[in-house]
Amino acid sequence: MARVWGGALVAGGRDRRGKMRPPIPAFCAPMLTDTVLLVITNAPDAETADRIATALVDRKLAACVNVGAPMRSVYRWQGLVEQATELPMWIKTIAGRRDAVIAALTELHPYDVPEVLVVPAQDGLPAYLDWIREETRA
Repeated sequence: MARVWGGALVAGGRDRRGKMRPPIPAFCAPMLTDTVLLVITNAPDAETADRIATALVDRKLAACVNVGAPMRSVYRWQGLVEQATELPMWIKTIAGRRDAVIAALTELHPYDVPEVLVVPAQDGLPAYLDWIREETRA
């Protein structure tokens, strides 16, 4: 039985002994390999963003990479507050390709520690989610 907890759908029901299981937030549940993910990163310039985006799509690690308009980032790095202009990148992939996407970003990105945030897509247009899955099949 599914339950709603904190606004998220979670597994519910009873264990093998008939005892009620406590609710588990959906974000803690293991992901299926075809779960659609949004991987967020950024690039220092358009040339770098285009190179990374093209490589990810060519390798079938991403169905699509959106490169956004330049934005200002303020962050602490090695004890100093820094500012930089960066281009945000939204990478659409599946959980089964997650590790390969992170490895590729580590390889292709010029930063020592690139931003890499992985967010599971909780919902979306089914045809679009299916397209992402199809385009990222190994």
